Amino acid sequence: MFGRKRFDPERSNVLGESNQDTNFGPEFTFHHGHVEQVIMSQADLQQSGASLSAEGITNLSQLVVFTPTYGENLGFSLPSNYLKSKQIALPLYRGFSDSIATGDSIIFTQLGDNFYYIGPINTYNDPNYCPDSIVSNLNPDKIDINTTELNEDGYSVSYKQVEVEKLTKAKSELDRAFNTGIGDVDSFADVKSVFSDIQIEGRHNNSIQLGTRFINPYTIVKNNHSEGNLGSVIGMTSFGSLLDNFPNKFSPTVDLNNESVIREGLSSDLEIVKKQPEEPDGKYKGFPIGYGNDVGPDENKPENKFNMNFGEEASTPGQQTEFDQIIMFSDRITFDAQDNDFTVSAFRNINFGAVGNFTITNKGFSVIESKNIYIGQHAKEKKEPMVLGDELRLLLLDIMNILLDSRALVQGVALPLVDKAPGTLMDIRINQMIKKLEDMRTTPENSFLSDYHYIEPNAGNPNRS
Repeated sequence: MFGRKRFDPERSNVLGESNQDTNFGPEFTFHHGHVEQVIMSQADLQQSGASLSAEGITNLSQLVVFTPTYGENLGFSLPSNYLKSKQIALPLYRGFSDSIATGDSIIFTQLGDNFYYIGPINTYNDPNYCPDSIVSNLNPDKIDINTTELNEDGYSVSYKQVEVEKLTKAKSELDRAFNTGIGDVDSFADVKSVFSDIQIEGRHNNSIQLGTRFINPYTIVKNNHSEGNLGSVIGMTSFGSLLDNFPNKFSPTVDLNNESVIREGLSSDLEIVKKQPEEPDGKYKGFPIGYGNDVGPDENKPENKFNMNFGEEASTPGQQTEFDQIIMFSDRITFDAQDNDFTVSAFRNINFGAVGNFTITNKGFSVIESKNIYIGQHAKEKKEPMVLGDELRLLLLDIMNILLDSRALVQGVALPLVDKAPGTLMDIRINQMIKKLEDMRTTPENSFLSDYHYIEPNAGNPNRS
């Protein structure tokens, strides 16, 4: 009857304990297994010699061939149908599957006609290498290790063991955020408040870390990170400055030979770079990002350089105003909008910086819509406005016509101006200049007017103030 437990002495699990039905249905048990092969294609399945027990499974992603572990020396044995030399198992979880390799250790169960597994078992607490430490002791006669193909741990000889440290969550001042006054550093309350992050780790220094500092969440995606190398990182934080959250990235460092970089922040904010031919003294003083901006209303947070302190803890509890920020860094970053727009938007400033060159290339037209355009920071002093080309052309035409209309008086008679060359009237040369100025619209190769780049007239935009 539903809701009542039933005991069947004929049914027992591998440990000799009775299986009982509950109101949640029949109980099932997990057992230990050894991965013999990872299935990634139909060819892998055929090569393994194993077959799927259930029909309708066409996607072979992350299926494994495994050998159930048994050991009469431990006082238990598996059901007879488990003792086949090879079985195929599917990942137990629908949306998450860990990296699995030949030689890994798993736990498995049977539901209906299919076997399902969870693993690999974290035998060494090592993301890269977690060999099955049970198989050699527990199931020596069922695991056929061909030494030409497998190493002593059961891994393929082509599997490269590399040193990979498990992702860690270092203790930080951010764990006691907002100056709560609760739990001084290393106090009993502080030690007991520690909790770990959710960590998803690959085998070769790639990870996703879903963490929290005090009550402030952060998400960090890393690829190819290792000691002294952060690789490629996308970091999303809700509290603390970039230096607080990424001290290994933004702490100023310099090599002993004085040939590496001293950074004050971002890669373009260089103080000293490796010696280059154009810099014989080995020093390069770069323009910091935002160099051309005004200082801004807050003297403690100038806008003419990158604000490394954004998000840092406010000195007064309850006065925190800066929270969420995102940073991304790598050796190279490329954005490519293949079929539509790429849009950058900011409530305040948009700043670009580079140690090398900055280019903008496009096939169509370019529009810079701005209240003021300054080429060079000192142009903000407004001492040298840009020339309006056509206005200059018309002014030069007027000058030429004035010269053309000019006459010399000889005994009361107006005479045309003459060239210094004997017998040559000046109006010939003046007319040549007038024609040249008039033709500039139709003969651009002889013009100082750009056919491609323009600036608007002073009265061209009524919205200018």
